[in-house]
Amino acid sequence: MHAGQCHRPSRPPLSRDMEQVMKRLNLGTDITTGLENREFAMVYQPIVRISNGSIVGFEALMRWNHPEYGFVPPDKFIPVAEEMLSITKLTQFALSEACEALQKFRGEIAQSDELYVSVNISGVDIGQTDFPNFLDHVLDQNGLDQRHLRLELTETALVPASDIASANLQRLQEQGFKIAVDDFGTGYSNLAYLKHLPLTVLKIDRAFAGDAHENAVSKRIVRMLVTLGDELGVDIVAEGLETQRSADALRDLGCLFAQGYHYYKPMPANKALDALNSGRQCSDVA
Repeated sequence: MHAGQCHRPSRPPLSRDMEQVMKRLNLGTDITTGLENREFAMVYQPIVRISNGSIVGFEALMRWNHPEYGFVPPDKFIPVAEEMLSITKLTQFALSEACEALQKFRGEIAQSDELYVSVNISGVDIGQTDFPNFLDHVLDQNGLDQRHLRLELTETALVPASDIASANLQRLQEQGFKIAVDDFGTGYSNLAYLKHLPLTVLKIDRAFAGDAHENAVSKRIVRMLVTLGDELGVDIVAEGLETQRSADALRDLGCLFAQGYHYYKPMPANKALDALNSGRQCSDVA
């Protein structure tokens, strides 16, 4: 060691918890860059009528191909985006892409006036003052109306966290938007709050719908939820159906609509259009 130099102790390695914190911070910063670099894309999973397998709509799902981490699942980056307040940019991207795709579908498919796209919305979005205005803008831009766009929220996100969120939910219902409760039955498990929500679609979580054909408890829960939907006058969609036995069980329990790998896997817009044209199941996964 030369005179005058001081020894600097080596920096201790980061703990696992700190590594996770740093990774979350990096992901939060990368979301904005990723949008600019077109690293995000939307894929579409058809929603079908159980009785004949015809496609009635699509759920739009977001995918992120990160340059360093590769495929990052939505359940990893969406919570980060909510914390870092970049979720609004992701939601605007999803809505714009999904509505543009639906406009193309409708332009190429005869008798597609009732075809819709369903987009997942964060509770943070509902709390933004100008959120309804953005919805109006993106619909107008693509020649669509409120019948063509469904907004999916989790049970927790549908419990208004502010007066703005409550007012927005009421405004959206009055404008004719269909609002879906996603993964129903896995949130508060309290049916009382449903009477205060502008609910028009109820999606039965795969945890119940997927094994209703062989699990007596799941079967009872599905039957109860279908009855609840009928009483509330809302559409019922079963999620996560993977076998014909599951589909048959849900049909026999009175459920009209479903989505899952038994019918179609999520696919890019061009493959979704092929599925609409052919009516056949598609095995392409995105």
